[in-house]
Amino acid sequence: MRTITNLLLLACAHPALAALSSPVIEPLALEKLPASNEHFAAICPAIFDDCGPESPLILWRKAHDNSLFYAVTPQFEVKKIRSVAGGFQQETSWSLAQYRHSNTDDAYQHDGLTKGGLTLFPAIYPVSKTQQAIALIHNWSSAYASGEREENYADFIVLEADGTWRTAFSNLPFSSAEKIKACFTERDFARHTHCHDEKWRTLKVTMQDTGAEYYTWSFTIKTFHWPSFTAKSDIRIDTWSYSKVPFADQAG
Repeated sequence: MRTITNLLLLACAHPALAALSSPVIEPLALEKLPASNEHFAAICPAIFDDCGPESPLILWRKAHDNSLFYAVTPQFEVKKIRSVAGGFQQETSWSLAQYRHSNTDDAYQHDGLTKGGLTLFPAIYPVSKTQQAIALIHNWSSAYASGEREENYADFIVLEADGTWRTAFSNLPFSSAEKIKACFTERDFARHTHCHDEKWRTLKVTMQDTGAEYYTWSFTIKTFHWPSFTAKSDIRIDTWSYSKVPFADQAG
């Protein structure tokens, strides 16, 4: 018992050891509510004019949790809304209409990719015990006769309680996909079940509370390679991981 107690005290005194004992914190996934949902019907008219079946308003909630909602307008206004007695109350609002994404410059264009639009990824990312961030995604894509390709890059934006925001991480590869046709004749398609060279990439983000001001974020990038004319079981996966602290790149 004394040995266990000493190890616990040592872990608390040493941040690196404390990090090993701290649980992994996952982003909070959000689900999109359809316009036909009763909560959408109740919340939408209070903050937006167009609330019909094809309304462009996006309303998210934690899965099966009707206490907290996030509404996103086409102008990238993000509104945090809580359920209160007798209705709903807007807690905070953030305007991202003037936000300039770090990856929208034409300098990033290459290999014939075309600049796309901005989207918010449906998740909330803890930054500290009291702060949270969202991921604003910018897309590049291209489609041609023999295939298609897209790349997505994320700016992680901290939503402050006073309605302001700060960028914690910028221009991070978020996801990508590429598919190139490898069969061109009827004989090719008859002989092969997988007629494309495919490659795609995903990003997983987790956090740890090390006792510092901000959580340490861990990024795991997985790249999947699936050559044409091979079985799905032959997919090769390359994994790369690294860790960063929010705002660290902006110091100094």
